[in-house]
Amino acid sequence: MQSDRAGIRLILISSTFVQEVQQVSNGYAAEFGNSVGTVFNTITKSGTNEYHGEAGYLFRRTNFSAAPALLGPGRRRPETNVDSLLGGGGGPLKKARAFFHAAWERVVRDLPQPVTATPAVIASVGLPAEFANPIPFARNVQFFFIRGDVQLTRNHRLALRTNGQRNDSPFNSNAFGLGVQSRTFEFVDRSYVYAAQFISTFGPAVVNEFRMQSPLRNQRNNGFSGTGSGPAIVIPNQILFGGPTNVSFVYRELAPEFS
Repeated sequence: MQSDRAGIRLILISSTFVQEVQQVSNGYAAEFGNSVGTVFNTITKSGTNEYHGEAGYLFRRTNFSAAPALLGPGRRRPETNVDSLLGGGGGPLKKARAFFHAAWERVVRDLPQPVTATPAVIASVGLPAEFANPIPFARNVQFFFIRGDVQLTRNHRLALRTNGQRNDSPFNSNAFGLGVQSRTFEFVDRSYVYAAQFISTFGPAVVNEFRMQSPLRNQRNNGFSGTGSGPAIVIPNQILFGGPTNVSFVYRELAPEFS
């Protein structure tokens, strides 16, 4: 749960290692305390007595996409390429006793943001003419997942899991639209989760489940080669330029849980 986002529980994951998604829209259990709106439970894939796997490559090129709606007439059409490479698989470590599943995905995606400040305004404040071009915002994300399941005895089962994501997004901004390239920063996002589940059966009427996890979220905004210096300057309804307002922002949360 992220304390700065109204109780939203947000650890980004890839669909490569998702088996099933459950939606809970009312009657929340206590474990979903402080949540708002709909809750989604994600069930991850696990190994079986047979080896299985998958691999794929998804892509999109600029010519597959329409021009952005806010792109002005005569402006250069930005790149909107997407490349996603993924793979995963699992199977038995010891048949009927121990299993594994692992997966990985990397997504590189262009998310260009048109600049709505006019070239005339950009020139009038002494900025380079190329600042009228779309800002080449992009995402470079990697996901990983490792899970192991062990049937310790007939009545005791243990599951261990770790997963995470790494995202580096240059040319990010909280001033897209009238804002120009100098108002951008590099957004760096890391999240990792370590989890365990131990299920025990004590006769036909008694079952105990112990669960624990330790999710870590670490985000920061860094200055980079595209980041401007000096104060953030606003000319209302005309242009936002100068440096960004939130470089050096750091968000870090460690929220261990058990039930």
